[in-house]
Amino acid sequence: MFESHTDLHLPGPTIVPPAVRSAIASGLEADTLNYRSAAFTELLKRVQDKLRRVVGSDGTPLILPGSGATGLEAGIRALVGRGDTAIVCSAGFFAEYAVAIVERLGAQAVRVEAEWGTAIDPTEVATALRAHPGARAVIATHCETSTGVVHDVRAIAESVTDSDAAFVVDAVSSLVSTELQADAWGIDMVLSASQKALMLPPGLAIATVSEKAWRAIGERPAETFALDLVGYREAAERGATPFTPNVPLIHGLDVACDLILKDGLDSSWRRHALLRDMTRDGVRALGLRPFAEDAHASSTLTTVALDDADAVRARLLHDHRFVVGGGLGRVAGRVVRLGHLGWTTPSGVLRMLAALEASLAREGHEVPLGAGVAAAQRRWLDTSVAQEPSRGS
Repeated sequence: MFESHTDLHLPGPTIVPPAVRSAIASGLEADTLNYRSAAFTELLKRVQDKLRRVVGSDGTPLILPGSGATGLEAGIRALVGRGDTAIVCSAGFFAEYAVAIVERLGAQAVRVEAEWGTAIDPTEVATALRAHPGARAVIATHCETSTGVVHDVRAIAESVTDSDAAFVVDAVSSLVSTELQADAWGIDMVLSASQKALMLPPGLAIATVSEKAWRAIGERPAETFALDLVGYREAAERGATPFTPNVPLIHGLDVACDLILKDGLDSSWRRHALLRDMTRDGVRALGLRPFAEDAHASSTLTTVALDDADAVRARLLHDHRFVVGGGLGRVAGRVVRLGHLGWTTPSGVLRMLAALEASLAREGHEVPLGAGVAAAQRRWLDTSVAQEPSRGS
């Protein structure tokens, strides 16, 4: 009876609120699909204004059809070419996307590394810049969803600001769930996507670019056509896109930004931190170990070390219709990744922990049933800022 029902607790894609689903559906109506109309120009400019507030950037946001990887490649390609050097902060599976892009462009990727589960040391970025003063870019992943670690991009930015390199931040899974202020922190390029805390289906990549980065981009002709950020900027400034946009998702993004901004970014950051703390308290009460250090724990997801991770994930799906993430790369089969972002409530975390307790017990773990839920409840009750997200109709 419930085979078609699933409860998503992935680090993405995430649950789409009803109001956003309705907006996406309205974007499929015949009179809204013309992306060369005055109505679409008005929509796009409205969304751009909202995204400026969400990202904390005065620049014109660029909205590309595609995934987070699409935006990451577009951003790196705009700055880095054959024979160049880019410094890449690497401490997880998704940071290696940037390494792969840089190397496929025929450039040198200089890694600044940390053990998986730990955070990048900003002083090592400064050291790498001194060793490679001609580096075109420094690239960092804000939230590394393979490990559940948030890297201190604000401190890294301080190491990059006085150099000629542009600081590029992969904020695919951190935007909205974790504090990020592009201009105030000196971040030159923020790259994100729709299917995380923006509460949309996959299909949009989002970029903001500082004037410092635009100057660097303008030093060479574009080597790509459909991913040319200059073309996107020229079109965006007149309320258009250079190529066919994902019209329904842009309608959804308009409403999703309304939900986020109505609650306020500070409120969103606090709520996600509460969900993180509830989850971490809960898994510890079950005798499990979060993979990431407390000081750098993600508000997007909690990664939990577990020898039989895939069996527990399968049990969660089979018995409770809960979908959680598995390990990637060198931690494949060794962790579960519990998402708590976007349109997620404290009660949703309690349900997830209850299902996790029962699944662990069914897989032979000796767990104190109810302990995880009780620990999370105590955290919720003790936290004065506990808030539910806005509900769409």
